Amino acid sequence: MNVHRYNINDKLLYLLFSIYTPLKRYRIGKLIRDKGYKLNNLFSKLNLHNGFINDDFDDNDLIRNYEVIDRWENLQNKSIKSMTWFIPAFINTHAGMNNILYFIRYLLDRNIDINIVLLESKIGASYCLYLLSRNKEYSWLKKANIYENSPIGCLPYSDAGVATRCDTAYSLLKYNNTKSKFYFLQDDERLLYSEKGKQDLAERTYHFRFIGIATASCLKQMYIDEFGGKAESYFTALSIKRPYTLTLKKQINRLFFYARPEPNNTRNGFSVGIEALREIRRRHSNLEIVTAGSDTKFDDRGLGIKQLGYIPLEKLKDFYLSCDVGIYILLSRHTGVIPFELMATSVAVLTNRQPYSQDYLKHGENCILFDLTPLSIADAFDALYGNVDYYNTIISNGYKYVSQMPSLEDEMDRIFQFMIT
Repeated sequence: MNVHRYNINDKLLYLLFSIYTPLKRYRIGKLIRDKGYKLNNLFSKLNLHNGFINDDFDDNDLIRNYEVIDRWENLQNKSIKSMTWFIPAFINTHAGMNNILYFIRYLLDRNIDINIVLLESKIGASYCLYLLSRNKEYSWLKKANIYENSPIGCLPYSDAGVATRCDTAYSLLKYNNTKSKFYFLQDDERLLYSEKGKQDLAERTYHFRFIGIATASCLKQMYIDEFGGKAESYFTALSIKRPYTLTLKKQINRLFFYARPEPNNTRNGFSVGIEALREIRRRHSNLEIVTAGSDTKFDDRGLGIKQLGYIPLEKLKDFYLSCDVGIYILLSRHTGVIPFELMATSVAVLTNRQPYSQDYLKHGENCILFDLTPLSIADAFDALYGNVDYYNTIISNGYKYVSQMPSLEDEMDRIFQFMIT
């Protein structure tokens, strides 16, 4: 792992963040929490080349950006042998970050030279590297060049630049030491913010004309139809690796709810989900209910919910296999990957209907779709609880659907060909 640092006292940052992160995550007392947030804000202010902080741009920035994109579009023989990825630093590799790292590993295996630019506060970027260096699963990252908080003008040339989130797109806008630009689209990120100003900042990035690599077909269509962009989509990696597991069951004993409490997260329908669990508990007093997806503890007000926090990746498959039904709510423009991880491990999927067109989740076939009301969710659960044959049909169809999907390697081969076409 070739790391390019910019005047960072690593040992001090590692020490501070290793203390701060557990305190913030487990919320040990209000005073400690407040001090933790102040510590994070203090170090975030040191970050001058990150996300929305880097959102100021002018017509000259746009002109230079469009010139790069137009030259690439007019190029007859395209090739990509090196790439620069702009990613936010992270403290776990679940969900979207997992997808990004899978793609980077695929490219490294194809002998593509990779630069990774960590866009975070100095303490966040440094601690991110510390975590990666301790995890043998990411030893392959030693083949990449990693830059911490590098000024855009100091980054080396590469054949392609990739933004991975809307707050990284502003850095890619100004990175013109390249011949092509791509946008890793994992959501309609306007929906991730409650503040109108940040919604506008997110939407601006869809007008930069980067070529879209979408993790769902509905995101591809959004980018094409609403913003006139060019994009292709692929089905992303599951944290559950093949072989998957098909197990038919005689009864439902354990219900899993993907719980990410508000206000820290607003797109997983926590409030309506909890009220649905209240109704389900009223109907089924002996049912075991477990939650996972966030380390933030919440008051279940007597429902007897077992809160399991983040499930480590190496234990995720066994956790899913211990569950019978999974409730997953996503108030965003994406189906998410968790329903398919549940299908791969013989867990019947209950999830919400979406206002947009999608062809992955099929009501009454590989899942049960519900309306966003507690009674609709509880009734969807009862449709399975009271009919073992129907329950096992949903499990079997879900397993079959996931098993017949193309491999991640085949999907990435297809996307890479799209990138150089």
